[in-house]
Amino acid sequence: MTYLDAEKRVLDLINSGLYQVVSLADIKRASDISISNYNKEYLEETLEAYKHYLQLIDSLPEKMRQGFLETLKRNEIKHNQKAENENMFLLELYRTLDSSNSIDLGVSKLNESGIFTPTDLEILHDKIMEGTKDSNASFGYRTKDNIVVEGMESGVRDIHFIPIRKEEIPEAMELICKFINSQATKEEEIFLKPFTAHALIALSQAFPDGNTRLARLVHQLKIWDLSRKFNLTNVNLPALYMSKSFFMMRGNYRKNIRRIVVEKTDDAWNRWYSFSLDAVNEQLNFGISNLEQIKRRL
Repeated sequence: MTYLDAEKRVLDLINSGLYQVVSLADIKRASDISISNYNKEYLEETLEAYKHYLQLIDSLPEKMRQGFLETLKRNEIKHNQKAENENMFLLELYRTLDSSNSIDLGVSKLNESGIFTPTDLEILHDKIMEGTKDSNASFGYRTKDNIVVEGMESGVRDIHFIPIRKEEIPEAMELICKFINSQATKEEEIFLKPFTAHALIALSQAFPDGNTRLARLVHQLKIWDLSRKFNLTNVNLPALYMSKSFFMMRGNYRKNIRRIVVEKTDDAWNRWYSFSLDAVNEQLNFGISNLEQIKRRL
């Protein structure tokens, strides 16, 4: 199918009125979501577990603490790519030749300016895509309205939703960055703001490929960034990554992103928050268990 044929197909789908199309209004309403009482309690419990996790990390000898953080980072790079079924040998070969990675790049950008610009997100996306099977075709914003977000349901291809139109991508990315960079005033935003940014990037599909990889990266970097701003930790790398959990629950992951677009309700957003908190707690339990074992051996 040519680009022209693909764009015509998407336009026909939009005109059919059968499928939800992501709009700028979907991005703008993200600042006005009402958090459910269930999620408020879940957030409090998760924050307590997270603080305990960070305290355990901070209590490690410096060399061991850095080794723990570096190991988490290396595992995240592998899990993030594995989730997209990439050729891991070729990726490892590429990284042997170029040791830079998107996590270190994102950390550097936040250390330099404390914010993410649309250009920063483009650069981070391109770094993620380096060495992957589609890297030659996937740099920069999407310039065609030639994709839909779809999956397989009972062996049948099912269209989930239609991403934001190409001409709205620059404004959408500006709005997403404005949301990411807005001041957090409550500790619960350590999780809520990254969760929301993750969903906004994933549903916008601003790039030809690698959108959820970028969403996960921004999600994890902002948890680290906000943890420092609320003085919970001063570690130099993120200490919490969820790609492995998201990969294992990818059916529900896609279902929850789809629900946000289709339903356009606070309830849909709260389901996404609950799902994301489940992923955080899974990794917290794993991390705390490992750290407690380490502490016993010191």
